[in-house]
Amino acid sequence: MRKDIDWFKEMVAPSLQGFKIDYSFFENGDFGDLNRVEIEGKGKGGNIDFWEKDWIEIHLYDYNKDKELIHYLLEPTQDKERDELLDKFESLLKV
Repeated sequence: MRKDIDWFKEMVAPSLQGFKIDYSFFENGDFGDLNRVEIEGKGKGGNIDFWEKDWIEIHLYDYNKDKELIHYLLEPTQDKERDELLDKFESLLKV
């Protein structure tokens, strides 16, 4: 399954109990249209930007430890890294 905004809404969001999740959409960004997921809760916050041209930015911060956990901008050709970082993002939220 392709990991994009639809994947997030279907496979990840339902399992994130106790988190506030906001979705936004922006047209004509740097890499085409942008679907953004913003997440806050349990001492963590971050976002995932899913760009129309298959770029993705993943950012996660731990407020309790004052530490950046993930912050990457991935090109469309980095499918393996995309999958690994999205899995890591999800697992860090569930800890």
